[in-house]
Parts: sequence; structure tokens; C-alpha cells
Amino acid sequence: MSLATRVWNHNECRRVACYICETAWDEHYVGVVLCEGREFLGSICPRCLRGPPSDAAVWLGEFCLRLRQAIDDVNDSLTSEPGVESFPTDFADYRLQIRKITETTARLRRISLLLKIGKNELRSRLNHIRQDLGRTWDETKRLIAAAREQCGRLPPRQSEPIAPNMAESIDQETSRVRSLLILAEELATLDQWPTTVDEAIDAEREQISLRLADLSDADLFCAVDSRYLEFLSRAG
Repeated sequence: MSLATRVWNHNECRRVACYICETAWDEHYVGVVLCEGREFLGSICPRCLRGPPSDAAVWLGEFCLRLRQAIDDVNDSLTSEPGVESFPTDFADYRLQIRKITETTARLRRISLLLKIGKNELRSRLNHIRQDLGRTWDETKRLIAAAREQCGRLPPRQSEPIAPNMAESIDQETSRVRSLLILAEELATLDQWPTTVDEAIDAEREQISLRLADLSDADLFCAVDSRYLEFLSRAG
């Protein structure tokens, strides 16, 4: 895999989701994109770009662990007696909680984890997490199928069907995170991003200056730099 980042002048004001952490970020005329060869994978927010790539790798590993634990919760619900405990109906709440917990645990564990196991061991750990997530999800699919079959044999009042989109939601999230973990194994080997936050700021300043030539340096700071600083303060 040949990973790179670059500043992309897309000439739009748009809200994007960071390819790594999915945080919403407003791009103004330019963005920093992660590329694999010639393929654009997605935008990277300033928060992920500010730290080294190994930070992103640790974050993705922590997120995957929390995702697997959430799927284990789904499995526990699916093995309960029908009519006694409700089947899960929506994965969105699980996903929100996973992200909330991960934001804290990844930051707390990042430095000690890297110092303890090193970069090569981190790659191996990420690979193990990815495989473990796959096995957990295979079990979930089996349990969902069995639960739906069981619901179909119950009287209407006792039957509580699995939400139609439950399996699809977990499947999409699991597939996305497993793909990102392959990416994380590569990120764990990089010392720094090829593109910096300062380069992104300079590129946006240049694009705005082309459109509004009369802006002073103070105006540009308010329009560009302060927006990045506010985002980094809020998200970090």
C-alpha cells in the first residue's frame, strides 16, 4: 500500500466527514486528502492531521475494540429469551456511545501503548483486532438469523422482530472499520503525515486571497487560522 496525503483545491465550501475519525469538518475551497496510490480515500480533519499517523492507528484500534464490545452486547441481547428482553432495534446508539468512549480512552492510552509495544507490535495488534472483529460479527449474523427465525414461530403479541436494518447497519460499520484497520497497520509505520496543518492553512489563505484580494493579513487570520484553532481546541 502506498499512502500519501496532499492538499486538494476543490473550490467548494463543503462539510465533510474525516475519513479516519468521522468528525465533521468544514472545508473552504481546499482540503487535505488521504490517497492510496492515485485513489482518493477521503478527507482528513485537522485534529487527525495534527498528531502523528500512529495516533490515528491507535485511535482506530481502540474504536474497533469498542465496536466489538458493542456487538457482544448485541449478541447478549440476541441470546436472551424472546419476550423477556427486547432485541436491539437500532445500532446508531451503540455507535454514538462507542465514539464517545473511544475519544477518551484512545487519548489516555496512546502514549503508554506506543511506548510499551512499539510500532511493529502495534501493527500486529491491529491485525489481531481486525480478525477478532470479523469472528465476532460472524457470530452475530448467525444469532440474528436464529432470532428472526424464532420470532417467526411466536404468536404475534409475543414476537418482537429484529429491526430490518440492524444487521445491515452493523455489517456496514464492521466492514468500514476492518478496512480502516488495514490502513491503520500502514499508518503505524509512518513517523509523520506528508502534509501538515500549516500547509492546509496556507493553501486556504491563498485560495481566499485569490477571491478577496483586499483582505488584510488580520482578516485572513480571522477567516482561516482562527477557524482551524477553534476546531482543534474544540475537538482535541
